[in-house]
Amino acid sequence: MSGGGSDSVSVLLGNGDGTFQPARTFAVGAHPTSVAMGDFNRDGMLDLAVASQTSSTVSVLLGNGDGTFRAPLTLTAGTNPTGVAVGDFDGDGALDLAVANYGSANVSVLPGNGDGTFRPAVNVSTGNGPWAVAVGDFDRDGKLDLAVANDDGGTVSVLVNSTGGGGAGQKIVWTDLVNATATDNSVQKTSASRPREATRR
Repeated sequence: MSGGGSDSVSVLLGNGDGTFQPARTFAVGAHPTSVAMGDFNRDGMLDLAVASQTSSTVSVLLGNGDGTFRAPLTLTAGTNPTGVAVGDFDGDGALDLAVANYGSANVSVLPGNGDGTFRPAVNVSTGNGPWAVAVGDFDRDGKLDLAVANDDGGTVSVLVNSTGGGGAGQKIVWTDLVNATATDNSVQKTSASRPREATRR
């Protein structure tokens, strides 16, 4: 769990009986608001990615497999990141990060190299005040898409992944950017834009 007031993330190891050991804390950026897990360096051990709102950074902590973590790798996303999610968005077998940036009204996608490091962010516009991001294959084409909850205006941005096959230097393409307004019984489409493209460096 992330600790917004302590600039750290706490890990409580389970005893297997519904109880947990005392928390172990690990330093991250200022005002952490969201944490996601994945094997970023493909060593079979879970790692952490933590979005820190005040420092506008994402901390990646590689796991040692014993409940401890290495010193954080600090990544730059957009302004005031509040949400982070994990997925292989470009189909190269390495996990990538998607970060909701509240202050810059966009999502940063950081392609993973498979060794615990990440390439510079590809930024895609969303609605105002994106707070959280979720991953799923919404159009059943085998590629992971993004849904972003926007705090300002009460909308959800759906970003459909149209990226081709894996490979270094390929374009990461997001199309059909839709802002939908949640109502009591349905989700209503309110706007859409042209495809957004960015090239991995």
